[in-house]
Amino acid sequence: MSYQLLKTRLNPPSFSGSQLTRPRLTDLAARLPRHRITVVQAPAGYGKTSLLLQWFHWLSERHQSAAWLTIDSSVEVPVDLVSYLAAALTGSCKGAGDRLTALLKERQQYHTSEEMITALVNALKDGAADLVLFIDDAHRLSGDLLALLDRFIELMPVGLSVVVASRCRLALSLASVRARGELLEIGASDLRFTTTEAVDLLNDAGKTLNAEAVEDLLRRTDGWITGIQLALRGRSSDPALLANFSGQHHYFADYFAEQVFDTQPETIRDFLLKTALLDRFSAGLCDHMLDIRQSRQIIDLISAEGLFLVGLDNERIWYRYHPLFREFLNRQLADSGFQRQSRLLLRATDWLREKGELEAAMECALAAGYPGRAAEILETCSQDWAYKGRIDRVMHFVERIPMAELHHYPTVMLTWAWHLMRHFHFEQAQELLEAVRQRVEDWENISTIPSVDLEQLKHQLLHREMTLAAAKDDPLQVEQRCQQLLALVRHDLHPYLLGSVYAQQLYAQREQFNFSDIESLAAKARGVLHRSGYDFALISVLSVIGASFFAMGKAEAAIQTLEEGMTIAARYGGDRASLSALPALPLSAICYERNDTDRAGELLSRYSDNATDWGLVDQFLSVATTKARLLGSQGEDQEALGVLEEAMPLALDRDLERLRLSLVVEQMRIFSRGNGAAGRIAALAKSAGIPAEKEQLQPKINRFSVDELQALAWMRLAMVTDQVVEAAHLARNWRGFCEARGAHYSYIRWSILLAQALQLAEGGRVAQRVLREALTAAAPMGVMRSFLDEGAPIRTLLEQCCQAGSETSGPTDRFALQLLKAFGGALPAVSRLDSDEGIFGSLTDRELEVLQQVSVGLRNREVAERLGMTEGSIKWYMQQIFDKLGTRSRLQAVERARRLGFIS
Repeated sequence: MSYQLLKTRLNPPSFSGSQLTRPRLTDLAARLPRHRITVVQAPAGYGKTSLLLQWFHWLSERHQSAAWLTIDSSVEVPVDLVSYLAAALTGSCKGAGDRLTALLKERQQYHTSEEMITALVNALKDGAADLVLFIDDAHRLSGDLLALLDRFIELMPVGLSVVVASRCRLALSLASVRARGELLEIGASDLRFTTTEAVDLLNDAGKTLNAEAVEDLLRRTDGWITGIQLALRGRSSDPALLANFSGQHHYFADYFAEQVFDTQPETIRDFLLKTALLDRFSAGLCDHMLDIRQSRQIIDLISAEGLFLVGLDNERIWYRYHPLFREFLNRQLADSGFQRQSRLLLRATDWLREKGELEAAMECALAAGYPGRAAEILETCSQDWAYKGRIDRVMHFVERIPMAELHHYPTVMLTWAWHLMRHFHFEQAQELLEAVRQRVEDWENISTIPSVDLEQLKHQLLHREMTLAAAKDDPLQVEQRCQQLLALVRHDLHPYLLGSVYAQQLYAQREQFNFSDIESLAAKARGVLHRSGYDFALISVLSVIGASFFAMGKAEAAIQTLEEGMTIAARYGGDRASLSALPALPLSAICYERNDTDRAGELLSRYSDNATDWGLVDQFLSVATTKARLLGSQGEDQEALGVLEEAMPLALDRDLERLRLSLVVEQMRIFSRGNGAAGRIAALAKSAGIPAEKEQLQPKINRFSVDELQALAWMRLAMVTDQVVEAAHLARNWRGFCEARGAHYSYIRWSILLAQALQLAEGGRVAQRVLREALTAAAPMGVMRSFLDEGAPIRTLLEQCCQAGSETSGPTDRFALQLLKAFGGALPAVSRLDSDEGIFGSLTDRELEVLQQVSVGLRNREVAERLGMTEGSIKWYMQQIFDKLGTRSRLQAVERARRLGFIS
């Protein structure tokens, strides 16, 4: 028993330098008096003492009573602990100081600790109101001393609160206090530094790191303040200098050895070293790996001692070591000469595989140096993981297993091929599929291969070949593979495969203008995936269905379908934009077409970077064309052309014809509203390989969407090269074809182009009638931008055909007025000249040339002969002049042009 008390233990310690204030923790000081006990428990170096010190000063600054006691080796027997408690409280207990002083003088008279505790509690009666007692380093107490502290806390008077800090879990009676809400618990997870706190700490230390380096520092130190400080010791602000620090560095090694490892008994040290081979562990796993039966007790002891063990669940089943401590232990094991790491890891592999912990099992197999064992496990789960959206996890292991091992496992190879398709690596994917096909053919002659397994493998192979054809945007090949798969006995086909087959067949038929079975296929695809529980597949399936519904005129159903896909994607992926991009990007195209440009822009902003994550043309096409059209609608034609040019290399490199032609058509649309339209469009048509003769482009029974795109490109060319009659003929045929096939959206687009061609070729009422039919078809869908993006010609026709300003009540008339309102005073397709009031676009050189001839009294035929053009082209140019000058007659146009100085 000590007769002298160390008074330094009764005062809070002082630290050199300033202490970082962390408001989320220091603000808890206000709550301390409301809790009977507060326990701060974490391993060494987590900042427990610093936090207690900040709390102590927070209370003192507000004139609230606080006392301090640091436990050390001088507390040897129960009477010492009671004496230190009394001494700590003496100066802070109002009205109890004399009684406590007397107790200290008479402490040798007490025969038992219970007598002294009773005397201490009685002395505190009515004198400990609103007092907080801080007890630091309580892990130094054990046995009778800890029991005595527990007894004191049980008996202490109301108004006294105790804050205890310890490295280990203390054997205190906390259950009833916790149940009454009188316990505040702070653990290592609470003490870990956040990103903001780490940045503040670095700033205080005069060091700067970029955001990525800060996150890496926090990840590797697990937010452990001492680890952060050791990592930065003697280092500059260069993130590269932090790259090589680890638990093996002598700063950390010395700390862990001195504070943790060297003080442990041999049994604990041996357990720590061997279980540190594992990323995470449980008692059952440790028992199997080490061939022992006391892992539960050892883990509980390690946890109680605060040996940098992190619990991973509330049930106390799974654990891991602090990453730096684990690195330290791994180095210690390696230096010890232990040679059986692989044997232990393989035992762990077997246990984990049996328990269904397949990822952990593969990690152990790889760590043991047995990639073949990892590949064997991966073969059993890769298909299911892919079907549940975890193909990236499959690739996490594929990339770490040698090709020589992978070639033995066809399901892994097929999953790998699938991943390659998603990233447009078609050649490599094809090589893997051919290797698997060869393996299947070899196995067909081996009787030991179960026939059921072989048939399932054939199904997967056909599915991947179908998927590759879809990634290449080859609808004919897709349909052939779909028919092969559907010819199989359907109850033998995996639900995921069957659902995706229906969806891909739907895509193939859409691309061939066969819309009669679209709704039936959509219902089948949704039904089989809903019933089977493979909702993940619905994300891509709904994306295909939504785009197809819009093509056939069901705009509301399309939007609802794509939004459902986004909801499912959010459920699976959270903030993973790549999943949501599948339905979001086609939805952005629809929103733009319906003139909801704000939402279209928002969707593109969030998801356009993920357009190529899934290897599907629909998504990339939606981004490129919608972004370009948005920019064009804002008068930013050069930026729009830049977007299209950036997208072209992928189309050319991967031979994606639908994407390439879609980009060409959009480029022509932009060219048609600028200077030198005829020359630029003609040059683009030639370089893009657009056929010169329209007869090659007429719609036939077996036509695909790429054929329509070629016809659209030729149509743009014909409109500016004096072939308006031929253009009208082609547009009329395609319009009738689309109407007969149920391609409603294409019918609208062809009707708009036909109206323009007819206006140039024939003028007046026929063009107005066709445009009105386009309006009637577009109104239920809300299609607006296909009209608006054509600019002045459609606006003029629109005014003429619906007699804007008159009272109308029909849906077509109301829609026409809505369009006119959207056109506004400034056309989206041209830029208004601020200096020329009433002018809706600058006149091109050719238009000025035509107008000059008209001004001297020449008729259209005469102007055409003089300029070497057709009469139809002159009519077209005059219509452009009328629109730009805001006139409706030749005389008015000439007069206004002269007044503005355009002609002499």
